[in-house]
Amino acid sequence: MAPSFILVLSMLCASALLAQEELPSRDVERRLALIEQGKAEEVRFELPSLLTRYQKDPGVLYLQARLTEDATKAVKLYQTIVDNFGSSPWADDALYQIYRFYYAVGLYKTAEQKLAELRKRFPSSPYIQAAQRTQLHANEETSSATVDSAIRKGGYTIQVGAFSNPRNADRQRVFFVQEGYPVRVLNVVRGGKSYFLVWVGEVKTYEEAKSLSSEIEKKYHIDTMIVSH
Repeated sequence: MAPSFILVLSMLCASALLAQEELPSRDVERRLALIEQGKAEEVRFELPSLLTRYQKDPGVLYLQARLTEDATKAVKLYQTIVDNFGSSPWADDALYQIYRFYYAVGLYKTAEQKLAELRKRFPSSPYIQAAQRTQLHANEETSSATVDSAIRKGGYTIQVGAFSNPRNADRQRVFFVQEGYPVRVLNVVRGGKSYFLVWVGEVKTYEEAKSLSSEIEKKYHIDTMIVSH
């Protein structure tokens, strides 16, 4: 076997092993602790190199989701973990975060579906009790209107962002207004946490909503979510 071929083969094997390498759970937990302590920037600085080194590690994806300011994008990342890494130690964490988001923004039907999935797939998860406490003690105050009341008349809209910072929401709103879309920003507060939801368009059928969602994702390369009552 030619030496050059052996060298290339060795490099390919090394690359494959590197792609499969996983960040130890204790290292993920240490970085999550930093995020909880308000030191998210330290972890955010590390994230690009972590994503390069641990390409398919659900723990790193979970860190990425926790650091993503747009909750709509974060939910997509959490769902990737649930769908593709269901046996990982981060799958129930991710599913719980998805539940929390839907419950926080008032999409209770979807939240209940996610909680039911959590109970079924991870019956011993500590997040089941945490979810129940969330339902029991959640602050129902909103600074404008709830999602339920905002869409009670029926139909669908496309959520293009969910931000904790109102400036980011307004920046998104202005962008889509300039692109010619009707836009609403809804401020929802649950349990002391505030979300500014950016909704684009208003259609009557789910098929129309799918079409509009696909149009926005392809045209602007952003994640979207179909919202209905």
